[in-house]
Amino acid sequence: MRAPDGTIYPMTGVYQEIVAPERIVFISSALGKDGQPLFEVEHTVTFVVDSGKTRLTVRSHVLKSTGAAAPHLKGQEQGWSQSLMRLEGHLASRQGEDRMTRSSTQHATFVIERALGFAPAVVFAAWADAGAKARWFSGPNEWRQIARELEFRIGGREHLSGEFAGGRTSVFNSTYHDIVPNERIIYAYDMQINDAYISVSLRRSSSRPTGSVRD
Repeated sequence: MRAPDGTIYPMTGVYQEIVAPERIVFISSALGKDGQPLFEVEHTVTFVVDSGKTRLTVRSHVLKSTGAAAPHLKGQEQGWSQSLMRLEGHLASRQGEDRMTRSSTQHATFVIERALGFAPAVVFAAWADAGAKARWFSGPNEWRQIARELEFRIGGREHLSGEFAGGRTSVFNSTYHDIVPNERIIYAYDMQINDAYISVSLRRSSSRPTGSVRD
């Protein structure tokens, strides 16, 4: 893995269990700048048929870690989310057809919740300000931004497009339907890979009295 400062962290892994096409268990390890182990994590990946789709779940358990591993482990979930998004794009590009033209549409719902150590107004501002959002809402390291626009108001639109290494492109378009400052944001968005629609979604992001953010 290459860090933002250019440092390369070698990764190794050992597969512990493979039950095709149901489960994969493997242990991954990373080495620090001094060549010593930073952490060791056990990952269990399961594949379950759900309403005609595959519900893929990744569960990660830290087996060993050092103090220097904290920032790397903190970014694990974001890294996996980005990787699974690229996986879906890869499968869509291989399939070579626009999912939106199929006769049947599959529906799904998911909830992601984070307890952030900041007041709702601070978190809301990081979403509402175009410059601030550009610093956290983007593609992975090998992704290059092509265009970005944000009109943060009810009825306003947002656009983000980019290109992956190898030439595959991604497009995100959204429309904001409800904005309650420091409390709630509701918007609809669609995503495309190589001009093929892969999803259309309605998202609600809100703060809760506990200080957590529900997305």
